[in-house]
Amino acid sequence: QLAGMAFDAHPLVKTARKQQQGGKPLEKGGGQPVWHKLTFAPCKNPHNGRNCLLLLESDVSSLLAAQAELQAKNDLKDQFLQCMSHELRTPLSGIIGLSSALAVSPQAPQQLQRALQTIERSALQLNALVTDMLETSACMARDFALHYSQVSLAAASERVCDSLRPRLNPGVELRNCIAAVASEGLVVEADEDRVHKALWHLIENAVKFTTHGLIEVSGRVDNDEVTVLVTDTGCGIQEHMLERVWQHFQQGDMSSTRKHGGTG
Repeated sequence: QLAGMAFDAHPLVKTARKQQQGGKPLEKGGGQPVWHKLTFAPCKNPHNGRNCLLLLESDVSSLLAAQAELQAKNDLKDQFLQCMSHELRTPLSGIIGLSSALAVSPQAPQQLQRALQTIERSALQLNALVTDMLETSACMARDFALHYSQVSLAAASERVCDSLRPRLNPGVELRNCIAAVASEGLVVEADEDRVHKALWHLIENAVKFTTHGLIEVSGRVDNDEVTVLVTDTGCGIQEHMLERVWQHFQQGDMSSTRKHGGTG
């Protein structure tokens, strides 16, 4: 109550309320709004030892203006990424389609078929990166919708495993054990595309960093929650990097000479 009374009695507050009642905001030179931060801290009067309040006042108008400018620039960056991603996908679709058609043509020499298959793989990899850029931008802007349906985690994970098995290092086994957890294959109510993307990132990461041994995809049911586990015998993540890898666009190795690619 004391802090509230002190706040109401402050000259800045009185002036602002008086001008607002007259239909005018509190302004400074140039007609710009004024933002002040008032902080109250309990303390003792050094002269008589009584409890009192210390009022700290600061003009934060410049800080708020700078924050608004930074947010505007960040929004502009996201719009640019979305625009460029869409523009990149148009020629990529043509490259993927034509190289795929030529690679399976019986008239194409074997050496040309191999070259076309390399072009197709590279274009698909670039297309995946562009898709990641679009989805990341949409997620950060909270501009996406979820479409729920019945999704079998066993079937979804098996499709991902089938796609990634050709990329396994020699001697590495990729084992999918989700089907063994429940007879119906762990059916959940979820967005199928989001589930596929999450499984793809988890399993692909294990494939990328496992040079020998086993990668196992499994799951468990706890009441009404389902957990998918991806374990591997790869190099793992060093302890001091655990916090950083959960941040946007971060990897365990951020150097320009890193062995493995990816957007983080």
